[in-house]
Amino acid sequence: MKRHSNRDAGCLFGLLLLTTALFAQPAVPPLGAGYVETGRYINSFFGFALKFPSEMRVNQFGIARPDLGNTRFLFGAQTLHEPLSVLMLSAEPSNRNSSDEVREGAGSKLHATKRIEIGGKEFWKSESQQKPKGLGTMQQYTYATRINGYILTISLLCFDHDLCTLAARDIEEITFFDPAKAEEVAGPQAYPFPPPSGPAARSSR
Repeated sequence: MKRHSNRDAGCLFGLLLLTTALFAQPAVPPLGAGYVETGRYINSFFGFALKFPSEMRVNQFGIARPDLGNTRFLFGAQTLHEPLSVLMLSAEPSNRNSSDEVREGAGSKLHATKRIEIGGKEFWKSESQQKPKGLGTMQQYTYATRINGYILTISLLCFDHDLCTLAARDIEEITFFDPAKAEEVAGPQAYPFPPPSGPAARSSR
């Protein structure tokens, strides 16, 4: 009887240690989680801060959809007036350590790409123009980099040339930091993203 009691006590002690260890682990935020303030998005998972034109309003484009495989939407912003401009960030898991895969993320199959450096990291960038009938000139910029086992892709589509130039400059000024410092980087004026109420679209304040 005593032997069983000792064994049970040992199992209970081990379970308590395991539970304590699990709760002691820092919570890992979802890929797109972070903070937003007017004209700035701070990502808590990857650890980066991205400015965007104040004319754009925050829009959570959605969660992963089956038809997009492993792609996860992180963040989006767009203008609420014509001409339309859209900014979108997404990430896809990557087990390969290949520059070709990152280049493909920047659209190398459709457009010429070039290697650039942003915030001390290697990015691949593509840019193109199209003229949809009756809509004017559409500019598109795509950036891709490898980070924390993912291919991070930033897409920018604009019909407003000046706004597109400004947004592309902001992308190329991304800063990276230790993800644990995301709240500190965000500052007191930023609010959590997605909002606590869920992933529904929300205008920046």
